[in-house]
Amino acid sequence: MKGLLDISVFGRFFQRPQKKSLLVALLGDVVDHEVVDLALSVSKKNSLEIVLVHAVEIPRDLPLDADLPDERKSGWEYVRQVEALLKNNRCKIEYTGLVMARDAGVAIVKEASVRDVGSIFVGLPYKYRQGTFALGTAVPNILKNANCEVVVVRQKIPNKNA
Repeated sequence: MKGLLDISVFGRFFQRPQKKSLLVALLGDVVDHEVVDLALSVSKKNSLEIVLVHAVEIPRDLPLDADLPDERKSGWEYVRQVEALLKNNRCKIEYTGLVMARDAGVAIVKEASVRDVGSIFVGLPYKYRQGTFALGTAVPNILKNANCEVVVVRQKIPNKNA
């Protein structure tokens, strides 16, 4: 897979990783592909293993232990597709998981802490709400609470004329 960008532009940020793995947070957004591509490049360059976690949010009107078989099934299918892509590119995968949580950001931070990763790679889709750019809740939560480095890949601004 050809990388979308030259990771050497990050300079020393990726030169001496303190941990042996990085977490790729899949949130089911359009920017996940770019996140996976960048994480793949960084992991191969630095011989890091990838912790692959897909977070699916449980709607607030349902109990936390609600059985959501369709969401769970489609979530695992998505994870397996990304896992296959990484394996086809000879990437080392330490762990693959699906978490069902009220807040995806909280779940990602918890997984990063449990797995003791050196960094989290997460995507930020370009969304508008009420006429302004919206960050959502997951990425700000990760930025605020993660005890490791966080790399955010924001989707490019969509062409409004397309």
